[in-house]
Amino acid sequence: IISPAARAHLKAAAQVGAKIEMQREGKVCLAEVKVVKISRDACLDQATGLTSPTYLTESVLFELQNAINAERYGRLRREALGGTISVLQYGLGFATLEFESTARIAAILKEVKNAGKPVSPWGEKQIAGNALGVQHFVNVAMLGSWVLS
Repeated sequence: IISPAARAHLKAAAQVGAKIEMQREGKVCLAEVKVVKISRDACLDQATGLTSPTYLTESVLFELQNAINAERYGRLRREALGGTISVLQYGLGFATLEFESTARIAAILKEVKNAGKPVSPWGEKQIAGNALGVQHFVNVAMLGSWVLS
């Protein structure tokens, strides 16, 4: 990936101890705390049925963001289970983390695309949807703060 933002992202993942494990079987693409588990079958090109290196790379970047946020996800979960935050606060916190991950990856993919490198159809949707998502997120956050007050 020829992108300073992608390089910075990979460095941040390494700093929190994130690891990538390739799985031999199944359709797996997820972060379990700081371990990103992914299989080639999870990243198939819809048109050809073959593994898409671009989609595979983008999926790893997204799941690495979840690994970077693992401590924040864990803290949010502990607070919810401990009763120190409401279900609504948990939902808003979880949505915030997911939005931040999507926005970060969309910014990286936009930089990759601007450098003339390929972006998958999924990546294109992230780039295009991010602008709409920002406004939607602001609306939801404002509604959530109004409900909480």
